[in-house]
Amino acid sequence: MRKILPVLACLVFYSVSAQKNFKNGWVVLNNGDTLKGQINYRQWNANPTQIEFKANKTVTYTVNDLKAFTVSGEDNYQKFTIQYHYLLPVIESVTIPEDDNQTKEATVWLRIIAPGNYSLGEYTTPDRSFFYVIRDGKPEELVYGTGIKSFVDDKHKNDPNYDKTGFWKNELYKDQLTRLLSTVNPSAALSTKNLSYSREDISAFFDKMNNNKSSIADRKSFKGSWGILLGVSYCSSTPNDDPNGQFHNGTATNNFFPTAGVDFTLLSQRNLSRFGITVGLTVDNVNSVIIAPDNGGVSYETHLNDYYASLSASAFYVMNPLDKAKWYIGAGVSGSLLVSKNNYVLVKNTIIANTQKRDGQPDVNGFVAAPFISSGIKINRLNFFARYILSTQITNTVYSILKTSRLQAGCIISISK
Repeated sequence: MRKILPVLACLVFYSVSAQKNFKNGWVVLNNGDTLKGQINYRQWNANPTQIEFKANKTVTYTVNDLKAFTVSGEDNYQKFTIQYHYLLPVIESVTIPEDDNQTKEATVWLRIIAPGNYSLGEYTTPDRSFFYVIRDGKPEELVYGTGIKSFVDDKHKNDPNYDKTGFWKNELYKDQLTRLLSTVNPSAALSTKNLSYSREDISAFFDKMNNNKSSIADRKSFKGSWGILLGVSYCSSTPNDDPNGQFHNGTATNNFFPTAGVDFTLLSQRNLSRFGITVGLTVDNVNSVIIAPDNGGVSYETHLNDYYASLSASAFYVMNPLDKAKWYIGAGVSGSLLVSKNNYVLVKNTIIANTQKRDGQPDVNGFVAAPFISSGIKINRLNFFARYILSTQITNTVYSILKTSRLQAGCIISISK
C-alpha cells in the first residue's frame, strides 16, 4: 500500500498538470494592439496571474504584459489596479482588526461577470471573492466582511455596540448598490435587503439593473443532470462455518441479475469540473443458493431470492476533465431496504429419505448499508461504470450468518440537456 499511494498521487498530479485546453480568444497588449489566437482556458477558481496564448507559437503573458484577454464564449478579464479591504469571509471565529478600513492594493485581471455601462468585476483569492463596480474605467470595491469585533475603544462611544465584543458584519455593499440603482435604473424592481454577497446574486442584480438578458455569469457554479441506470450485478455470498448452523461446510452458488434505476449527478462547473457528487436509486436482487453437505444424515439447501430498493450517494473525481472520454474514480455508501423476500430451506434427511421445506428462512435484515468504490468513463451522454459494494451481513439468524458483496457494471444514460 505504501508503494501504491505515491504512484496514485503522481497519476493525479499528472492528470491535473499535463492537460491543455486551448480555446479561441484574443489578448490586448499594453499598447492597445489586439492579437487573435487561442488561450489555454483553465476555468480559473482564482484570478490568473499569467496565461498561455498560442498564435504562431505559444507565449506566456503575465498581468504586466496585457490590458485584457477574452476566451470566446467563456470569460473576459481586464486589468485594473484595485483597492480591497482585506476582511475574511464568513468565519465567525475570526477577529476583525481594530482598523477595519485598512486596504491593500494590487494590479490584477478582474473577471467581468456582468458587462454593461456599469460592469461587475470579480477578484477571487484563495480566501474569498471581492466584487467591483466598474464605471468610466475605474473599479470601486463593494465592501463586505464578517468576524468578531471589539467596540470597547472610546472612539466607538456613539456606536450602539459600545463597550461590547461580538459578531460583526459589514454589509456596506448593500448601501452602495442601493445608491447605484437610484442613479442607473430607479424604476427597476430590485431590492438589496436579502441580497447575498455571492457571484450568482450580485451578477443577477447587475443584469437586471443594466437590462441585460444574459451575461457570462449565467454559467452556474454547479450543473445537475438526471440519468437512467441499466446494468447487471453479481452477488458473491459467503456463509459462516458455525457447526451449529445450517451453513456448516456449505458452499454458495451465486448468480448474475439485472439492475435498473435512476441517477442524479451534480458536477462543479468551475475548476475544470473535476469534483462531483451522485445520488442513485436502484432495484437490486440478492439471489444465492447455499448447499451444506450431509452432516449426520441431514443436509441443508438454502435459497435466497430477495429484492431491495437501494439508495446510494458518492463523491467522484474526474481524472481528465478536458478530454471527450472522461475517466473518474469515486467512493460512497449504499443503503438497501428490503421490499420483497422469497427465502426457503430444504432440509434433507437421508436416513428416513425425507425432505422438509421451511418457508421464510433464513430471516434477513430489513435494512443493510455498505460502503463502495467505483470507477468509470463518461462519453457525452453515456456513463459506463463499475462499482464494488463491500461485504455486509444480510441474515440475522443465530449461527447461520451470510455476508454478501456485489459487483455492478452498466451504463447511465443522461436524459438532461
